[in-house]
Amino acid sequence: MKYHSKISGFTLVELLVVLAIVALSLTLVITTVGGGLGRKEERRFVMELGGLLRKARQHAVAGGLAVAVVFSEEDRRCWIEDFKDEGLSIPREVEVEALGALRADGMFYLFFYPDGASSGAELTVRRRGVVLGRIRVDPLTGLAMAVTTEAG
Repeated sequence: MKYHSKISGFTLVELLVVLAIVALSLTLVITTVGGGLGRKEERRFVMELGGLLRKARQHAVAGGLAVAVVFSEEDRRCWIEDFKDEGLSIPREVEVEALGALRADGMFYLFFYPDGASSGAELTVRRRGVVLGRIRVDPLTGLAMAVTTEAG
């Protein structure tokens, strides 16, 4: 009778292949989850921007005075006039474009009036050219409404 001793275990090549697969999987997971965190902050900014505009309209109607929302491109912030400390920081890779807003000194302004009207504008929030959201501020009613866009 012949007796064959068989050594069981993994070869070095097999271990290296498994480690390479695990490393590749971890890299994919980390980049997917890490990229999603930034997008979540940007989506939250769009929602908070809509809330800031509604709050400015409420201040104008309740206070009986015109109220401005100020967007500073240099400071990367937006706030209700007289409430700068309660403003929003614009995320690093986000651009806010305002069609129809009044511009001066590297800032743009949206005004809300005591009768509920506004100066009107359409705000487009982009990240690296991709539209994250659009908010239309109606000049007659002063209402800030999300604008739906076709996916393309």
